[in-house]
Amino acid sequence: MFGLVKRVLAEYPAECQPVEIQALGHAGGFSGAYIWRCQTPLGPLCLRRWPAGTTLARLGEIHALMRYVAQRGFALGPVPFATCRSECAVEWEGTLWDLTTWLPGQPIERLPVSLDRVAAAMSALAELHLAAASFSLWPAHRARAPVIRNRLTMLAACAPRKLQEWRRSATQHPWHELAPRARELLDLAPPRLAVAARELGKLSDAVLPIQACLRDVWRANVLWQGERLSGIVDWAAACCDSPAADIARLLGSLTSAEQQAWHAGLAAYQEVRPLDEGTLSLAAALDDANVVLAPLNWLRMLLEEGRQDADRRSVLARLDEYLARLRRPPAPADRAAVGPLW
Repeated sequence: MFGLVKRVLAEYPAECQPVEIQALGHAGGFSGAYIWRCQTPLGPLCLRRWPAGTTLARLGEIHALMRYVAQRGFALGPVPFATCRSECAVEWEGTLWDLTTWLPGQPIERLPVSLDRVAAAMSALAELHLAAASFSLWPAHRARAPVIRNRLTMLAACAPRKLQEWRRSATQHPWHELAPRARELLDLAPPRLAVAARELGKLSDAVLPIQACLRDVWRANVLWQGERLSGIVDWAAACCDSPAADIARLLGSLTSAEQQAWHAGLAAYQEVRPLDEGTLSLAAALDDANVVLAPLNWLRMLLEEGRQDADRRSVLARLDEYLARLRRPPAPADRAAVGPLW
């Protein structure tokens, strides 16, 4: 594999050639990408092999967003390098490889997260949204939020018959730890699914601000050096959507919807970038949906797709975190009442 890595890197300028390569596998992620840390004359760089199916056009858009926000002063994201042929990536045997700056630091692995860190992370997300708002490839506008359609589709796929199929399949899965977790999840899920469908349905026709967002940012993508936030990684899902998608995903993963921390995160975000009432309401509704849809989506990938590239320990830990939250009563209905701050 290191021979292939070196052949890919040979497509980049001389200053990007490695003197040391460290394979990190999936680096704790779930997207199917592989990561290498490459020590070069420019310092450490990140080589990424993208999952099969990623297109050059799609990757070019993501790179354009990375460069744009960096030019606008957002210094916490990766910056991509072009190949010697001025291309955004190297194509090798049907997969794409790209090279970006390496962002230092470590993610927060466990809850609870201090209020200071919650505030710092949400302030950084607001700064990213500000920088990305004028990105011309994905122009800001007002429309129905794509994330609502996505979540309603996911909710519709979790019909009672499907939940019963997963309950049976989990008992046959080679991970013996999965079955009891699946059983509890499938017991807890139905009332939460009903609430999520009702609340998102209320917002399905709302016309909301839409702009470039990350769409799948959570606490494992936020890096820290000590108490200093040092980077936000994994922009693979970036596209045009409601900022509420990012707020719900990140803030929910940092706070588990604990009310004081949730309000502190929203307040920190709005000190940088105020939010309208519709976006605040959507963030709360999405968080309620995410807490049940995310673990069910993992069941689907494990039981229907037979995912073989998932890190067993990490997936089980993620399921345990969602189960701990599902065991608690739903978050207060007035979570969106913290703003807006105009």
